[in-house]
Amino acid sequence: MVRQYWQQAFQAEWERLEPQLSAAVSQAGQVIASEGLFGFLARFVGEVRTDPRAGIFWLDRAHQHEVPIGPDSMLVLAPSVYLWPHVRVNCEAPGPLALAFPAQTLASAAQPPLPPGDLLAILKALASDTRLRALQAIAEQPRTT
Repeated sequence: MVRQYWQQAFQAEWERLEPQLSAAVSQAGQVIASEGLFGFLARFVGEVRTDPRAGIFWLDRAHQHEVPIGPDSMLVLAPSVYLWPHVRVNCEAPGPLALAFPAQTLASAAQPPLPPGDLLAILKALASDTRLRALQAIAEQPRTT
């Protein structure tokens, strides 16, 4: 029954998501290897706050308590395709201490195709009444110059 449920409810979705999650794990590993854990966490501005000198990081949430991470404990970093742009933390037993973060492919896909300055210039150009009338005339039928 479980196998049939998996096949009907989630197998096709997993085939789509697994490459994204695999890429996210690889990208996170590369960032952590080159910039350290705090360099990786700094990418989640607004969600995670860090103090590398003190060796701590935190999330501004109503549920607050300190959870030490050391040789006898482990922090699991888990990419997700469902929670962008947020991060989530699990610090309750029986699960491991875990930080779920958005897969980088989602963050990249959510970025506008143009830098904000270029997009603003285009929108300002389109706001011209004369240009809008010209675009409307071109949209109605082909025109010559």
